Amino acid sequence: MTTSKSSQEGPNGPLVASVRKRIQAVREKLGYSWADMGEAFEFSNTFVHGISREEDPQRIRTKHIDKLIQNLESLEVKAGILHVGDRSPPSASTAISVAHLSLEELVHAIAAKGFAVTISPAAKP
Repeated sequence: MTTSKSSQEGPNGPLVASVRKRIQAVREKLGYSWADMGEAFEFSNTFVHGISREEDPQRIRTKHIDKLIQNLESLEVKAGILHVGDRSPPSASTAISVAHLSLEELVHAIAAKGFAVTISPAAKP
């Protein structure tokens, strides 16, 4: 479970600047519109835009933080962004979310770690 203290300025408050920057970076890297971001985060596009604004960011209820961070981490994998910073090891929710990634998203995640990936059909027995 993600700690809201590392993601929010306070209970039911705005996201910290580092999380807002991560959202912006993913949006730019993937070339997503705000509508795409809303769909990916399972929130409205105006809400995602509001919580990620640099100036006067909208507040978010603490109960939504785990879902938001899990979706953000999945988008970072999809974008091939290797996020390094003052974060704890990936949460259990991240490990679960990896199971839902497409083959292409998994390849991008592996490549982001500096590995070359080769995929070939399995030999038939």
